[in-house]
Amino acid sequence: MELRHKTLDNCPVSDFLSYIKELIDALASVGDAATYREHMDAILEGLPRNFDSTIALIESRLPHITIEEAEGYILVQEL
Repeated sequence: MELRHKTLDNCPVSDFLSYIKELIDALASVGDAATYREHMDAILEGLPRNFDSTIALIESRLPHITIEEAEGYILVQEL
């Protein structure tokens, strides 16, 4: 699955998150909807090590944190 191979690299976090969302939407449009956990894993596994504390925070709140909340934490760290 292409979701698991996308990483943040040197692009802005907002671009990375938008790309993951586009992939999720594309999968859904062809009847292969990603689960909440697949979506969250695609985001978290694509982040570099300097996001480890944010990843740990998000993982500690699973499955109660929404994708939008997780994205908010990630965007704040980029600032």
